[in-house]
Amino acid sequence: MSNPFVFKSPVEQAALQDNSSEQVCRKFYEQTYKDYTPAAYQNYDASRHQSFDAQKTSIDVTRNLFYEESYRLFAKIEKTQPYPVRNSYNSDGRVYELERLQNSTGRHKTADAVVFVSNVFDPKKPVKLVIYNHGLETNASEAFKQSLSKQMSGADSNTVFIVPEWQTRPDSRVSPSDAKFHEPQFFRKMLTEIMSKTPPLRNLTIDNISNIGIITHSGGYKAAMSEMYKNGLYDKVTSLTVLDSLYNPIAFDRWMQDNITDLAYGRKQLQVIYTDHLSDETIGFAFRIKQALRRHKLSENNLYFDHGTSKSVLNSDTFSNHGIVFKKSDFKIKDESAHGSMTHVYVREVLAAQNRNSNNLKRTREYAANFVQ
Repeated sequence: MSNPFVFKSPVEQAALQDNSSEQVCRKFYEQTYKDYTPAAYQNYDASRHQSFDAQKTSIDVTRNLFYEESYRLFAKIEKTQPYPVRNSYNSDGRVYELERLQNSTGRHKTADAVVFVSNVFDPKKPVKLVIYNHGLETNASEAFKQSLSKQMSGADSNTVFIVPEWQTRPDSRVSPSDAKFHEPQFFRKMLTEIMSKTPPLRNLTIDNISNIGIITHSGGYKAAMSEMYKNGLYDKVTSLTVLDSLYNPIAFDRWMQDNITDLAYGRKQLQVIYTDHLSDETIGFAFRIKQALRRHKLSENNLYFDHGTSKSVLNSDTFSNHGIVFKKSDFKIKDESAHGSMTHVYVREVLAAQNRNSNNLKRTREYAANFVQ
């Protein structure tokens, strides 16, 4: 971002007119801050204001402080101010790019987390959280802007969609298992801070989250494992979507085994979309699921496996009607591989299926309550 004050400022113009008093500089500084600061930053940091008050030196020093603060302020507004998201379904929401979180994996040039909240989000209702873990060679901001922003239409109005920056070095292929994100309770602290700094969620806590859906693409599987197994969120996870991400073949076996009954009855969802290079790992996972179903004497009717029509795209009805879905995908969009293309289409379908399942469950409970009465 270029400094908006590289040309002659009113302070400099005043100096040329022999009116360069400290009072003039202070007045212009405070008026500029008032005009360009959103309500969230009206209280910024008192120490900065005190340091300005303490400035009793020459006009040059005061002007330098003004330049520094003004540039810092404009840069902060440009990077953190929410912007509207609109798509073909006219579903409006707000996106917040959060930077310089205390609980972050490092100091990045891009956001530490991206948060989408519907315009009709109701904080009095339970929060449905969806976490998307991007693959390697990208970052949270780009992942949302390039493939996710137009897919929010399928989500329930109380679904909060979060893309955390789990990589220590975004846009790289670096993904060590001992990175900061994988430390026990790290993501829980990060999530707490994300909620506290996102205006619609500010007065909510993790206890207000009714259920969690986790989506992982490509190299994001390690982050998904950490979120699920190391942060006290395990029992809240009701949906897992694996987008060509089964590089660890047994990464999600524990969750599958513990929830096999709910998956069989469609109360929880598991979706695995894959390409040729992970066929063996995926087919092996599907085989272990069939074994688990048989071991618990559960029906396989809720298991959907499509290894043939790979160029088609499953719609939300298929996801909604089956607790367990395996789908090979050779579908491609322009300039994208099948591996990357799936991120542009399947998130919408998964969100829509979760929304439909939630509504169906609500109606079932209402019917049961009326029947009892």
